[in-house]
Amino acid sequence: MNSTNTVSNAPKGAGTGLTNIDKAVVTLLCLALLVAPVAGGSFATPIEGVISLPTNILGWIAAFGVDLIGVLVSVALVLCVWKEFKSPQEIGAIPNLVTCTCLLAALATLSCIPSPVLADSFNELVLLYSGLSVTWLSARYCWNRDAMTALLCSIVGGAGIEGALGLREYLLAYKQHEPDYRIFGTFVNPDFLAGYLLLTLPLTLVLFAGCKERLGKLCFGIALMLQTSALMFTGSRAGIGAGFIELPFLVLILWSSGILKHSAKKLAIGLALVCAAGIPSALPLIGRQISLGAVRAAHAPKLKAAPVMQTHSLLYRIYTWRGTVRMAEHHPFLGAGIGTFPDTYPRYAITAFTAHAHNSLLQWTSETGFPSLIVLLLLLASIAAFTSNALRIRKIALSAGDTSDSLAPYHQLISEPSLIVCGLLAALIGSVVKTLIDSDWYIVSTLITLAAVLGVMLGLARQIAPLTTKHPARLKPAAQYGLLAAALITLIRSGEVAVATYYRTQASALVESGNFSAIDQLKSAAQTDPLNPDNWLTLSSLQLSVGDAAGAKESLLQAVHVANTGKTWYRLGQYYEARNHLKRALNAFQNALQCDPHNLQTLHQLATTCLKAGNTNGADGYYTRMAKLEKQPYGTVRAIADQIVEVEYAYAHAGLADIALQQGNYAKANSEYQQAAGTLRLYWQWRNNPEELASLPAERRTSLYHLYLHVLASWATTLQNLHAPPSQITALSQEANTVTADRIADQSKNTKQ
Repeated sequence: MNSTNTVSNAPKGAGTGLTNIDKAVVTLLCLALLVAPVAGGSFATPIEGVISLPTNILGWIAAFGVDLIGVLVSVALVLCVWKEFKSPQEIGAIPNLVTCTCLLAALATLSCIPSPVLADSFNELVLLYSGLSVTWLSARYCWNRDAMTALLCSIVGGAGIEGALGLREYLLAYKQHEPDYRIFGTFVNPDFLAGYLLLTLPLTLVLFAGCKERLGKLCFGIALMLQTSALMFTGSRAGIGAGFIELPFLVLILWSSGILKHSAKKLAIGLALVCAAGIPSALPLIGRQISLGAVRAAHAPKLKAAPVMQTHSLLYRIYTWRGTVRMAEHHPFLGAGIGTFPDTYPRYAITAFTAHAHNSLLQWTSETGFPSLIVLLLLLASIAAFTSNALRIRKIALSAGDTSDSLAPYHQLISEPSLIVCGLLAALIGSVVKTLIDSDWYIVSTLITLAAVLGVMLGLARQIAPLTTKHPARLKPAAQYGLLAAALITLIRSGEVAVATYYRTQASALVESGNFSAIDQLKSAAQTDPLNPDNWLTLSSLQLSVGDAAGAKESLLQAVHVANTGKTWYRLGQYYEARNHLKRALNAFQNALQCDPHNLQTLHQLATTCLKAGNTNGADGYYTRMAKLEKQPYGTVRAIADQIVEVEYAYAHAGLADIALQQGNYAKANSEYQQAAGTLRLYWQWRNNPEELASLPAERRTSLYHLYLHVLASWATTLQNLHAPPSQITALSQEANTVTADRIADQSKNTKQ
């Protein structure tokens, strides 16, 4: 263990106030924390490759928010390093933290070497640098109590805004007669919103309990109720369960630290506000569980009769964790590449596609390797140990009746800093619990907020127990250059992505207006950020729409060059198949299948291409692989709603049945057509449900309609060859007539709308 100092840890050589540069740094950090929940509710590289033109201010912030956060943090870091160069401060470093942080950043950077998509790795690396920078800056500026309070208020303010947006979202859904609606806020799904709120809820609670100003207490109370309601309206059972862990843990920490007896009454009032907001807001979750049980019971016979996947959230996570462990075992040292989980995981998947591992620690291990996991755990353990030790020392001082300046009233808004430290520590515990079942720390806003929570917690702990740190010293030149390098990397990459995003939004606006000069904008986006395959894929789509096949081919080849993924190879295969270059198409689809061995769309395309090439045996093999997946966990377990039917299996069974019919194997054809019809019947029953309408484009629905009629007609032919009773054949003919009538009715309804 490093030796500790025996003097006060207050900064030397800087006075007691903030310089203009210091104020600029703190302001930039506060802006980043306020923007984060609104702008960063997704991953560093959003899964959706298409960028549409924003229609409001929130849309614009969301489109550029991730890059904006990176720019704000990197500029703040540059200013801080510049200020340290001109007027250095002496601050005691926390033992072991610098070593763990440097190792973590180095290992994450090295993991880019095996990355199949460098753009995704660079984006995630920039997010990591930003998070580590926020932690360092927050901890460093907590020597000034006004700066520390501003950071805390920014965290709570951002969460309060998110809570208000979530409440508004639920009320709008309620007015549209959707009382069981789960709110998303500005996040990609409700579970991630819950993970973010778990970080801010205990902090808001202790700020409410410790605030001495009436106006401040009122604001914290409102923010507390908004966050509680939003957490309940997410309907996230994991998030709410983690909340039931972190709040009692907060009380336990306060009790063990000797602070509870001084703040019990105010804390009880805060908990009463949590109950007052949380109990009514929990009613939709209860109603949702009751209605979901009724739906499952009503459709249970149909689910058993037709080959569709069912919802098993916990089982889905277990299989995902097993697949992630397999991925980590195949990349034990450097991982598969930071930020590349969606691109690499399909090779090892047991169930259907997922964009994240549902466990941040497992995902981190699979992307960056086991050594990096060890360093991350050591870093978190060091933070927790340092904070706990500071609370222990603070308890001893309070018990001894110490009335020194360090224990005097802390701030006009905060009476007892240990109360805030306990809230921050409880927030960390709640986030750790939740991130074990969801990859919360991969969400931009959650990581940035977590980084600030850790930074302020360390800074406050250092203030209340300065003797636990190293002897105060200036920032060394090597550290200054390292921080400056990280800031420049973050700034350059964030700016590069922001400019490319701007070009893509402009292209989207031009396309919507029918102006195909958008190609120039997309070319500029691709040239600005050439490592991003989505820029090339979007460009190729537009080039095809204007008849520039040669340009589209060049763009697709460039996408494959910068990203060896199933998506890029699949799009290239589609290009070749549409032009009847079957050999090249088969090669591209086979490469796509190597990247994603269970992808049903790729298997379907391979089978279709084989049939076009006259390779019936090859098509039969791919259709058989699809049919086998239906009976495996890949086809029976998933985490989305039961009403969404996986229709690719209908194509597989129909294809196998067609081949069997051509070969005169009527018994097999009959069995396969029956299974295809079972899936299509269930899809047809739920075809107009919102989930189905959202998941299938119009051309896909038309294809399924024709497939349904084909299956019924071919099945009738098969039954005739098997000398089945005429009533069975007549029933199929009547079913086809009903399907046709339904189709006409659907089209008429859509036309009126």
